[in-house]
Amino acid sequence: MKIPIVSALLDDLAVGRAVRLDRNSQRIVEASIPRHELNQRNWFTRSEPREFAELIRLYTGWVYACASKNATTVAQIPLRLYASSPEGGLRKGATYKFLDRKQKRHLQGKAHLAQTIALGEDIVEITSHPWLDLMRKVNPFHNGFEMLELMQLYLELTGNAYWFVSRGTGGTPSEIWPLPSQHVNVRVDPSRHISHYEYGVEQDRLQRIETEECAHFKFPNPQSLWYGTGPMAAARLSGELNIKFNEYEHSMLDNNGVMPYVLETDDSLGTDVVNRLRQDLRRVHGGHRRAGKPGIFHSGLKVHTVATNPKDINYAVGQKMTKEQVAAVFGVPLSLLTTEDVNRSNAAEGNTSYMRYTILPRLNRNEQVINQDIIQEMYDEKLFVAYDNPIPDDVEFALRQQTEELNTHVRTINEVRGQQGMDHVEWGNEPLVQGDWHNLGDEPEPLPMIEVVDALPQIEEDEEGAEGQRRISSKQIPEDEYLRMEAMIAQWLAISKLVIVSNVNISTVMSANSLDIAIAWSEINAQGVSLVGPEMTAAANRGGSSGVQRLRRLRIVAPAWNVRNPRVTEWAEKRVGERITLITESTRAAIRDGIAEGLRSGASMRQLETEIRSQVGMNRPQMHRWRKLKASGASKDALVQFESKLLKERAEMIARTETSGAFAAGNIEAYKDSGIAKKELQLASDPCPQCSAISPKIYSIGDDTVTLPIHPRCRCNWMPIVE
Repeated sequence: MKIPIVSALLDDLAVGRAVRLDRNSQRIVEASIPRHELNQRNWFTRSEPREFAELIRLYTGWVYACASKNATTVAQIPLRLYASSPEGGLRKGATYKFLDRKQKRHLQGKAHLAQTIALGEDIVEITSHPWLDLMRKVNPFHNGFEMLELMQLYLELTGNAYWFVSRGTGGTPSEIWPLPSQHVNVRVDPSRHISHYEYGVEQDRLQRIETEECAHFKFPNPQSLWYGTGPMAAARLSGELNIKFNEYEHSMLDNNGVMPYVLETDDSLGTDVVNRLRQDLRRVHGGHRRAGKPGIFHSGLKVHTVATNPKDINYAVGQKMTKEQVAAVFGVPLSLLTTEDVNRSNAAEGNTSYMRYTILPRLNRNEQVINQDIIQEMYDEKLFVAYDNPIPDDVEFALRQQTEELNTHVRTINEVRGQQGMDHVEWGNEPLVQGDWHNLGDEPEPLPMIEVVDALPQIEEDEEGAEGQRRISSKQIPEDEYLRMEAMIAQWLAISKLVIVSNVNISTVMSANSLDIAIAWSEINAQGVSLVGPEMTAAANRGGSSGVQRLRRLRIVAPAWNVRNPRVTEWAEKRVGERITLITESTRAAIRDGIAEGLRSGASMRQLETEIRSQVGMNRPQMHRWRKLKASGASKDALVQFESKLLKERAEMIARTETSGAFAAGNIEAYKDSGIAKKELQLASDPCPQCSAISPKIYSIGDDTVTLPIHPRCRCNWMPIVE
């Protein structure tokens, strides 16, 4: 039967995203289409939508619970609009707000946004825009939440979801309509992949929808290039079995589900008599309300039981099995479906796992389609949407982190109060010191202030080097580079101290070897890698970007820096693993020395336990300084203050050393990408004797004879040489 469509729509010109394929691509598409599934227009037709209707019929019982759970969870996570621009600006009149560090990291961690978010570009959240207005009321009958929930529900059941996007003046969307997947057909033209879509309930009333008018969301399908396959396809058998179990249970309540007995007589009964007997039996004994009612037979009728006892058929076990199978296919933890054997711990773990492995991939898939087919095509290529991070924070870890950040002066009281929605207090702008809990600024000898330099790297004028070489010099690395790394190092040292102190007791200080058993050093290392690793990679990337700027000042055509440079990523992962292990080993060695020294001095176990708890987090030289102050008769408050000062010193020293090393490594990778053959060791403005003694100063770009940093707090740098 020929489908009546307006002839003007049947031209062979590609429209919207239905671009004409090259010959090689056409060969692949043609090879994917069975000949018997081509119609008279050479369009590909398949029966998936009819099968989708059968899958939607199974939307009941545990399938309903799991599919709707996924749909409502996805819909309730905020979908925000962002802008990425080299200048950090937006159209006139637009309102926006800047992101905090946590939001920015979440967006930068999305692989599919890598091309939209470039290094150094400002990312802002847009708070007023036509897209946001549209999402509040997408059409006269649906709001944004309903549309997102329907979209995900169709994906769960059929593996496909469609939005019909109606454009207004200017080509921007004016309405969006979710289309039932079971009524949408993909029409494939071998020369163009997808020619168009057809939507309609009846075959003779189909409406043609062009590809640029339709956003097609789908799950991956190993059997089709055009239709997705959802979880319901895998759970179909379990869903049907679940329906049958429910029907069986209902029938058991009504009439025991199967023929329970046979009435036998030697007489010949006519059809009317048999029908009357059946009606009488149903009237008197049928239904669950008449169960157990006694019956009386006459005329020589004998009863023969032929059915099994309903209790012998354990459908409860079968229902539990189908529930578990359906939940596994949809990725829903059983703790979200039932309260059986659920406690607070496994419920929290189940929710975190659910958000990470079930919901997050669905969000990323939806984001990419919306950005590609609507936002960047119909609005602006610098705009993009992204869901909030659905993975919940570890509340206990966040509480420990907050406490340690207060104790180590990483954050102030007012910063914590602001995060919790509380008003600021006059005394909350300065860190508090343990002991009598006074403001750090009230101390006669406050911690030394950190010198503030320019916020961005400043490239000085070109200098003419020896033998006609062109080279440049650079000021120090910006202070905020160090401060970001220092905050992560201080946080990790504070967490390490908390873990170690909680396991230091009389039994562990009796022998230095017991530390290896009582304290989970590997977990401490893993925590350090997770906290410091991103900053190490970021510092190396900023070094790479800085290297590109230097080369361009030398009038070298340098390629834009790729934040996903695999060499930088590999270097950062290796470096952070080595350095964290080295720092942990230094801490462990210092504790072992403290235990050995205490045992030699004859300290009691209780005294030794108290002293080791105070010294945790220091390295050997710092621990020696702490003991010296204690031996001088310093007060307990003075020792506590000095302990905090030493921990801050250590965090700052590690941060400055590792940031310099990462920055220098990024410089070298940028030079390599631009074909630079030589590098020069540029000393700090006030070099130490160790660095000044290094000779020669010029090396080939791949020579690792000298690696930076040369020593802790080293501020030397590599400069490119262009001959």
